[in-house]
Amino acid sequence: MSVKDQYIADKCLEIRTLIEESKNWAKIDDKLGAHLATYINVVILGIMEDCIEYLVKARAKTTRDSGIENYISKDIEDSLEIQTITIYAVYWANLATNIGRNFR
Repeated sequence: MSVKDQYIADKCLEIRTLIEESKNWAKIDDKLGAHLATYINVVILGIMEDCIEYLVKARAKTTRDSGIENYISKDIEDSLEIQTITIYAVYWANLATNIGRNFR
């Protein structure tokens, strides 16, 4: 994979490293592997959110208009925050449902 932006490339490498390390740790303990899978999902979501915010803000800077740049920066932060809260709420609701099924 070729990524032109170094910041994004570094974030992709961070994800790949995290996954590889987690695979190695999960081989030692299945329960640890299950917990790591959940952790990795949350971390990857955060990294993706960070990358989207970075790219949108970088694009907004090309306008050379601080008003537009500030508006877009604030809007993307608010939008991503709402989406993240929604994703976490759905995730935890599904997790609680699955845990409940296991105890029946």
